[in-house]
Amino acid sequence: MHITSLIAFSLTAAITAVSAYPITGDDVNCRSGPGTSYASVKTYKRGQDVKISCQTSGTDVFGNNIWDKTSDNCYVSDYYFKTGSSGYVTTKCGGGGGGSTGGGKDIIAAAETQKGLPYVWGGGGCKGPSGGGFDCSGLTQYAICKALKKTIPRVAQDQYNSGMGKRYPRSQAKPGDLLFWGTGGDCKNKVVHVGIFIKDGLMINAARTGTPVREQSIWTSYGGEKICPEVMRYVAVRGIDVGVLTGILVDSLELRFASACPSALKIDPLGTKFWFQASLFSWSTVCSWNKNAIETFVFMDVFAS
Repeated sequence: MHITSLIAFSLTAAITAVSAYPITGDDVNCRSGPGTSYASVKTYKRGQDVKISCQTSGTDVFGNNIWDKTSDNCYVSDYYFKTGSSGYVTTKCGGGGGGSTGGGKDIIAAAETQKGLPYVWGGGGCKGPSGGGFDCSGLTQYAICKALKKTIPRVAQDQYNSGMGKRYPRSQAKPGDLLFWGTGGDCKNKVVHVGIFIKDGLMINAARTGTPVREQSIWTSYGGEKICPEVMRYVAVRGIDVGVLTGILVDSLELRFASACPSALKIDPLGTKFWFQASLFSWSTVCSWNKNAIETFVFMDVFAS
């Protein structure tokens, strides 16, 4: 049975109720802006519950570039909050709907954190630089992974052809869209380079050996190759992703989970991450529950065939 309406109702109630999260570090700095270069204006103790008013992107801290603005009007790296999610759990700072433009700015911000690293052929990806740097498509994959929590293909040609995004005429490019160059203008089969559109005439990319990741003018040609007439726009997955769902539901389900399946808590004492990892079927094994029992317990029909 599909219970989408019940899920939506439950989540709406949960979102309004869950706004404070515990700090996981000792004497964690709350800064005047979303980055480690900003001045510390306050500190929080381990275990202290702190309200998050909104979230934004900033300096990468141990693989997490999300920064949380607290009710004290300062910013803490999301790495030091136990939200139950590796992604956004509340609204983004500075705006409402958060459509493709907001996501695009986050893509640019993620790429900007890697400026100055060298070009390394085959280098980089979702986990960051490899071999000390990035190539063109390694940088774009990294930026989109970080900004949208979405893993796009690794190779430039596949990024252009991917069904995960949507192509638009280059004249309609928005910040964060991907620009491509193809041999002889053949972008369907012979893409050789990709960069990230910032604004008219400006992009950020990992261009070639000897040139670091940087902002520069948009070329109409790349070593004689022609710029493609269309850009690719990747946006965050619409709806509720599993990571956000974990954070939202944890308060309302944790106690029920603890009493219903204590065996799983021995594997994951927090009782939160375990059941939303790669496969909830692991949970069914530990708890000796069948697929339908799990589905009913977490109010999701993700297992429905």
